[in-house]
This record gives sequence, structure tokens and C-alpha cells, in this order.
Amino acid sequence: MSACPDKAMLLQGLLDGELDAVNAQACEAHLKTCAACDAEFRRALDLRAAVTAPGVAHRAPESLRAGIDAMLAAETAPPVRAARRIAPWAASGLGGLLAAGLAVMLILPQVTEAGVRNNVSVPLQYLESWLRGVGAAAIYNLMEDAATAEISRAQVWQWIHLKAKLDDGRDVTPKMFRDAVGGEMERVKGEVGAKAFDGGRFKEATELFSDMSLSGTFDEFLTLPAYKLID
Repeated sequence: MSACPDKAMLLQGLLDGELDAVNAQACEAHLKTCAACDAEFRRALDLRAAVTAPGVAHRAPESLRAGIDAMLAAETAPPVRAARRIAPWAASGLGGLLAAGLAVMLILPQVTEAGVRNNVSVPLQYLESWLRGVGAAAIYNLMEDAATAEISRAQVWQWIHLKAKLDDGRDVTPKMFRDAVGGEMERVKGEVGAKAFDGGRFKEATELFSDMSLSGTFDEFLTLPAYKLID
């Protein structure tokens, strides 16, 4: 009998003390009803106790420590650069402005339709998971939390209200946002299946995320109004 595959990350989070109170309580309740998960969790606890027991860990030889310190010092030392002749135009105020403008053009990332859709899909899936009591969710092979959803929501709000342009010249508009929400939720429904989708809390997550993203004012943290939707 093996532990539940969908609880593996939660068990590790509980072991490391990284779950919030809601998810820690839910995970502990699950352990009381699932013998396989409980056995796996106890095995992990025993293993951690064994490797941290007195006498198990040994201090590295001083010669090894000195070698590692020297390598780290070499890695972090600033590179020695040869002096370069500065062109006359670059030393002027105009040269500084041109250099700054070029730096902004090179560094400033472009907004893409794929980026808009990703900033819609991931937070919506996380928010739906959060409403079901799962505070750390595995989405597309990454562990996501409330911070990810909030950053995405804030970025979407800014793109819409500051009329950001995509790399193809189109404006990010409320209609583009609504189209992205509809398309991404249809795609997620196809991934998880109609039964799981309809039985989940995607409808509430979509309504809340859409209201906050399209609001005329920038509301506070995403989960504050979401608490009102918790059963």
C-alpha cells in the first residue's frame, strides 16, 4: 500500500514546516484517515531524526573547508576589466541619455498574448485550489502559492488599466482579458475533465479573479475577499 500521489507535496511541506495553518490542519486530518500516508510520513520523520542524530554528522576536514572557501572567494571576486577609451559623445549628457534609453529597450520585457494567458490560467487554477482548502498547489509541474496568484493578478490589472501593448501592437483590453479567461478555463476543463471541473470551484474563482482584475481601483491582496467564499 503506497501513499496518495496527490498528497506527496503536502506531506513534504508539513515535514518541512512550510504549510500555512489551513493546509497543515487539513494534512494532519488526512494522516489520521490514511494509513499509507501516515506510514510514509512517519518514515520520513524517522529518517530525518536518524540523519540529524548526534554523532552522525562529521565536521569536514579543515583542508577541504579552506579549499572550498578559496573557490567561493574566487567566484565572488569582481572581474578585472581592462580600461577602455570612452568616446567623446558617450561622456556628454546626450551620451548618457542614449545609453539609458538603450538599456531600457534591452531590459524591458515585452508583453505577449501567451504571457497574458499564463497570468490568467495559473492564478485561476491556484485560486480554485485555495477555495478548496489547498494552499500549496502543483500547477504545470511547479508549486504555486498565494503570492504567485497575487503577482499575476496585479500584473494583469496594470496591463489593462495602463493600456499595455502586446508585442504585436494590440492593446491589452478588458475584452482580451475576458477572452483569455474563457479560453483558458475551457482548456483547463479539458485537462481535468468535465466532472472534476464542474465539481470544483472554478466558477467562484473566475468571478473573483475577473472582478478584481477589471475593478476601477486596485484592491488589496487577492485572498482577502476570497475568505468570504470559504465554506
